Amino acid sequence: MAAGGAPMAAPGATGPFLSKVVLSVSCNHLLDMDVFSKSDPLCAVHMNSSGGHWYEVGRTERIDNCLDPKFSRTLEIDYHFEVVQKIRFSVYDIDNDTIDLGDDDFLGELECTVGQIVSSRKLTRPLLRKDKKPAGKGTITIVAEEKTDNRVVHFEMAARKLDKKVSGEVFMFMVEYPLLESVVMCNLSPTWKPFILPLQSLCGGEIERRLKVECYDYNSSGSHDYIGAFETSLAQIQEASQSFAAEFECINSKKKQKKKNYKNSGVVIIKKCEIAKQYTFLDYIMGGCQLNFTIAIDFTGSNGDPRTPQSLHFIDPQGYNEYLAAIWAVGSVIQDYDSDKMFPAFGFGAQVPPTWQVSHEFPINFNPANPFCAGIEGVVSAYQQCLPQVKLYGPTSFSPIINHVACFARQAMQQNTASQYFVLLIITDGVITDMDQTRSAIVNASRLPMSIIIIGVGGADFSAMEFLDGDDGLLRSATGEAAMRDIVQFVPFRQFQHAPREALAQNVLAEVPGQVVDFFRTMKLPPPPPPPADTTTTNTTTPNVQASAPSAACLCVLPVMAAAAAQCVTKVELTVSCEHLLDKDIGSKSDPLCVLQMSSKEGQWFEVGRTEKVQNCLCPKFAKKFVVDYYFEIVQKLRFGIYDIDNKTVDLSDDDFLGQLECTFGQVVSSRKLTRPLLLKNSTAAGKGTITIMAEEINDNRVANFEVEARKLDNKVRTIITFGEVTATAPCAFTNMKEKKLPFFSGRIADFFGKSDPYLEFYKQTETGWQLAHRTEVVNNNLNPTWKPFRIPVQSLCGGDMEKPIKVECYDYDNDGSHDLIGSCEGTLKRFQEASRSSPAEFDCINSKKKQKKKGYKNSGVISVKLCEVKKQYSFLDYIMGGCQLNFTVAVDFTASNGDPRSPDSLHYISPQGVNEYLTATWSVGNVIQDYDSDKMFPAFGFGAQIPPTWQVSHQFPLNFNPSSPFCPGVAGVVEAYRVCLPQVKLYGPTNFSPVINHVACFAKQAIQQTTASQYFVLLIITDGVITDMDQTRNAIVNASRLPMSIIIIGVGGADFSAMEFLDGDDGRLRSQTGEAAMRDIVQFVPFRDFKNAPSQVLAQSVLAELPQQVATFFGLFGLKPPNEAKALAGSVLAEIPAQVVGFFTSMGLTPPNNNTSPPPAAVLGTV
Repeated sequence: MAAGGAPMAAPGATGPFLSKVVLSVSCNHLLDMDVFSKSDPLCAVHMNSSGGHWYEVGRTERIDNCLDPKFSRTLEIDYHFEVVQKIRFSVYDIDNDTIDLGDDDFLGELECTVGQIVSSRKLTRPLLRKDKKPAGKGTITIVAEEKTDNRVVHFEMAARKLDKKVSGEVFMFMVEYPLLESVVMCNLSPTWKPFILPLQSLCGGEIERRLKVECYDYNSSGSHDYIGAFETSLAQIQEASQSFAAEFECINSKKKQKKKNYKNSGVVIIKKCEIAKQYTFLDYIMGGCQLNFTIAIDFTGSNGDPRTPQSLHFIDPQGYNEYLAAIWAVGSVIQDYDSDKMFPAFGFGAQVPPTWQVSHEFPINFNPANPFCAGIEGVVSAYQQCLPQVKLYGPTSFSPIINHVACFARQAMQQNTASQYFVLLIITDGVITDMDQTRSAIVNASRLPMSIIIIGVGGADFSAMEFLDGDDGLLRSATGEAAMRDIVQFVPFRQFQHAPREALAQNVLAEVPGQVVDFFRTMKLPPPPPPPADTTTTNTTTPNVQASAPSAACLCVLPVMAAAAAQCVTKVELTVSCEHLLDKDIGSKSDPLCVLQMSSKEGQWFEVGRTEKVQNCLCPKFAKKFVVDYYFEIVQKLRFGIYDIDNKTVDLSDDDFLGQLECTFGQVVSSRKLTRPLLLKNSTAAGKGTITIMAEEINDNRVANFEVEARKLDNKVRTIITFGEVTATAPCAFTNMKEKKLPFFSGRIADFFGKSDPYLEFYKQTETGWQLAHRTEVVNNNLNPTWKPFRIPVQSLCGGDMEKPIKVECYDYDNDGSHDLIGSCEGTLKRFQEASRSSPAEFDCINSKKKQKKKGYKNSGVISVKLCEVKKQYSFLDYIMGGCQLNFTVAVDFTASNGDPRSPDSLHYISPQGVNEYLTATWSVGNVIQDYDSDKMFPAFGFGAQIPPTWQVSHQFPLNFNPSSPFCPGVAGVVEAYRVCLPQVKLYGPTNFSPVINHVACFAKQAIQQTTASQYFVLLIITDGVITDMDQTRNAIVNASRLPMSIIIIGVGGADFSAMEFLDGDDGRLRSQTGEAAMRDIVQFVPFRDFKNAPSQVLAQSVLAELPQQVATFFGLFGLKPPNEAKALAGSVLAEIPAQVVGFFTSMGLTPPNNNTSPPPAAVLGTV
C-alpha cells in the first residue's frame, strides 16, 4: 500500500484468470463386464484440491448396454490458468441404483490436468486400471468448451441536425447506465469513431431487450446538457440497418411538452451494427496457440558459492533452493500449454567451459544447437548438472536473453496467425547492470507475442525490477520510445517463501492471459485455423462407431454426492456512479476516478481495477465497469475508493481522496442497486457524497423449450441372426422355431416384429466438430412419435448464436447398444423459433447412405418442431437481485449429552477466547447469509432444555425468551442471546428436530402463497447427538421439501452422525415413515470436526454449497419469478391501459358517469 492507504497496482490490475469450461465425455471400446449384455457405463469426475484431497465434481448419466458411450450430461468446472488443476475421470459399469461406486465394476480411469484438456480442446487417452495397466482397448475423449458469451457489437454512428447548445460538443450514453462515452467537438452533425460494446453488457445476450440511447452536449465544467434520447432494441437496429443506415429521432421530452409542432432534436444514424465474436484467452489456447516457455537463470557471483548453505544456489538435502522452487512453480502450470514440452533453458553471468569466458546466454545443457530440455524435470536436471561446471561471475545482463527470445517471437509473427506466444522466465538475485539495453529490449519485445516474468530470489533491493514492471506507467527505452504494452511481471520470491508453491504461480502468471489476448486482438490475429472437423457426430477416435442412447424407459440418472455440489461462482458486472462529491479543485471541479479493491483470505487488500477518470464532474457516471467473480459461500469484502486525479501517474497517494465505501459483495448483489454515503479515512462523512453500485450477472441463462414430434419414420434396419447353422434375416418365418431355442434372444424378439423405437440427439457445431447437446427419451414401437417436452440451454445448443447450425439426428434404439441411424437434419434456433403448434417447422430426416443408394429417395421421415420458445431460466442471482430474501433461523441443541456448560469438557463451554463449536458454526454460516436478509433480524431457538419458570422440557424455545418476538438483531444478536440464555436453562433431552422444522415450515408455507419468489427460508440446526424423533423428522423434511426452505445441520463433537447423513439425501431421495418421497433434497449435513482446524470460511463454503441450487431449483419447479421482475412485468403490460381508456372514451365523446362537464381539450389529453 502507498501512503494514505492508496493501492499501488496498475490501472488495469488483473486478478486470477477464471472462466467456466464445459466438459463433454465419450468413451470407446470399454471393457464388457456383463455376461448376457454389455456394460452400463457412467463417468464420475473428481478434482484434486490444493491439499491433495480428491473430491467429486459430478457424474454423467448411466447409459445401458453400451461399450462406446457418448454422455449427454456435460460437466461444468471453473478453470484457473494459474493453477495446476488435477482432474480424474473414472468409468464404472453400474448395475444398481445406489450412489456408492464401491460395489460397481471399474472400467478404467484417466488422470490429467485441466490445462492439458483445454490446450488440446479434444483430448483422447487410453483408460487405465488402478494398477496403471491399460483397461483393455478402452479410450476416453474429453472435449472442452468455454461457457462464455464472447460476442461484441461493432457500431458506427453519426447524427444530423442536432439541437444547438451552448458548447456545441456532443457525447453519447447508451442504455440506462453509461456503456460508452464519445465526444465530438463543435459539430451538430457529428460522426463518432467506431466502437465496440460487449453483447452481454449491452443487452444480456437478448437482442430483443430494450436499449436507451441518450445524446448530451458536453461541457468542460461537467454540467452536460441533455439533447435528447430514443429507445430501440438490437434486433430493431439490425433489421433497420440491413440495407440502409438505421435512423432514429432524438426526442427531448421537455421540449416536446413545451413546444407545439416539435418534431425532434436531431436524428441519430446507426450506419453499422454488427455482432461478432471477440476471442478470449481460451479461444486462442483451444484454437491451438502454443505458449513457448523459456527459462533464464542468474549465475552471477552475488549468489554465493553453491557449495555453501548461504548461497542462493545451494541445493539442500531435500533437493530445494529458491531457483528450483521458482522453476517448479511456474513450469508446472505453463508446461500444459506447450505440446512438445521441450523447453529451452539458459544461464547468464557465469564463466563457462572450456574458454571460461563470461556468457550472458548459454544453454544449461551446454548444447547450443539444441538447448531444449525435456519437460520441467529436464530443466531441473540440466540445472543441477550445470551448477558445478560453471564459475559464478557477473555482471547481471538481461538484454541478451530477452533479445534471443524476441528473435523467435519475431519469426512467429510472420505466420499471421495467433499460433505462438513466448513466455520468458528470468530468475535473478540482484541489480541489473545493463538497464538501458534491457529497457530497449523490453520496449522492442512489447510489439511481439511475448511476455517476461521476473522472479527475484534472495534479499536484494529489487526496485529496478519494479521499475521494469510497467505498473507505474508504460516503460520507455533510453531514447524515450514507449512500450506498446506492459509485458513484464515481477515478484520477489521472499513474499511467497512460506506460502504454497501454487501461490507463487498464481501471482506471477496472473497477467499472462490478459497479455496474450491484448496482443493478438491489437494485431487482429485470429486463433489458428482448426483441423478439418470430423463430419461424423461421434466423439471417438475410430470411425463408424454406433451412437449410444438411453434405455428404452429413460436415461438412468443417479443422484450426485454432496461433495459434487459446486460452488456458486459467476461473473458479476459492477457499475459505479457518484453524487455530490467533494470539490478539491480551485478553478474547476474534481476529476474523479474509482478504484476497486478486494480483501484476500489473509486480510490483505488487492486492487481489482479502476474506472476511467471523468473530468470536472461531481456527479460522475463511470462508463468502465468491474467484472468480478462472485462466490455465494464466501464473505467477499469490497472497497470502492474515489480519488480526484490531477496527474498521469498510477500512484494514488499524491491524489486527493474523495471518500470510500467498504461493504461485502453479498450486500451489493442482494440490493442490486446499492447507494451509500462516502466516508473519509476517519469514518466521518465525505461531505454529502454518495456512491451507487449496480450489479448485473454476466451469464446467458436462456433456455430453449422444445416440443418435437416426427411422422413416417423408416422402420427398423433388419438384423441378421444365426441359430446354430441356420441364418435368417428378419422379418421371416420364425413360427417353426421353438421358444426354448431362443433364450439368448428373448429380449430381442420384439425388435424383429415391431416398429422403430426412435429417439433424437441435438448437436452443437464447434470448431472440433459436432458436440452432443441433448438426447431425448425413447418412444417405443412408434413411427410417428411425440417426445416429451424438453429444454436445452441456449449456450449448450448454439453458444447464443441464433444463426448457428444445429444438427438433429434420429436413431432407432436397440437394447444391445447397436442403435441404427434413421436420419438427420440441420436447422438453426432462429428457424426452430418460427414454429408454432398450428404451423410447425418441418425438416426432412435424411439418411445419407440411403440417399446415395436409392433412386427417388425422398426422406426417412419428417421431424416436426411444434414449439421452440427461448426463455430466460432464472439463476440464483436473478432471484437474489430480484428481491428474494433469505430468511435465516438458528436452532441450538441444549440436550444434556453436550455436558455441563461450566466444564471445559462440555461442547457448550465458552473458552476464555469467547468461542465454542456452537458459536463458531453460528458465526461461520451467519456471516455469509446475513447479507441476503434486508432487516437482519434472525429468529433463534433452542431445543432439548428445561426452561424457566416451569422447568418443562421445550423443543422450541426462543433464545431471548420472548415467544412473541424471537428475533435477534444480526448474527451478533444471536450470539449474545445464546450467551445470555446458556446459564438460565437446564440441559436435558431428548433430541427432537421436528418441532423447529415444522415451525419454520409454517412461515415458508405462508410465503408460497405470494406467487412470487419473494422469500426462501434457511434453517441452521447445530446439534451434538442422535435424533430421537427420527420418524417425525423424516415426515417434517418430506413436507418441507415442497416449500421454499432448506435445512443445514452441523454436527458438533465426536458423536455418531450416521442418522444425519441419512437425512442428507445424497444416497437417494429421503422418504417419510409412510414411504412418501421428498420432492427434492433440502438437507445438507457436515460434521464440524472435519473443519475444526480449517478457517471458518471453509466450513461456510461446505455447508452453503448446495443452497444456491436449492433456491433456484425450487422456484424454477413452481415457475415463480423474482418479485421485482413480476412487478415490472405487471407495470409493463398495464402501462398503456390508462391512455387506451382515455383515448377510447374521448374519441367516442363520452364523459365520466358522474360528471356532466364537457370533455377535456385534446391538448390536455395529449399529455396523459
